[in-house]
Amino acid sequence: MEVGGQGCYGGCGSIYELSLSGQDWEKSVVYAFQGGVDGEAPEGIVFDQSGNIVGTTIEGGQNGLGAIFELTPSSGGWNETTLYSFANGSGDNQPAAGLVEDAVGDSMAVLSLLFSGYIVPASTLRW
Repeated sequence: MEVGGQGCYGGCGSIYELSLSGQDWEKSVVYAFQGGVDGEAPEGIVFDQSGNIVGTTIEGGQNGLGAIFELTPSSGGWNETTLYSFANGSGDNQPAAGLVEDAVGDSMAVLSLLFSGYIVPASTLRW
């Protein structure tokens, strides 16, 4: 899988699947973000233990400050659910670092702040 897109100027970002076809790679869109509540500008993804795709967006969500999303496979493709929308005030917003999993499979969002062109670790959100 590959994450693509930067903001909604040329699209709100997409999750792609790369498949080998002979000696060539073919790219297909798994999910195209619409902006707004579903998020925009995906930053990183992980697969959870159930085969779902979980990731963050640096913008969008309910408050426009980023979101944690889950893509669940279905017969018609993938269904998107916003698990968490970041809110201003706690410093935990615009998660530029994506997600990681610990040794037992719990997901964690490593939150960071963009400060004068540098990404600085801010906190960790665990669920």
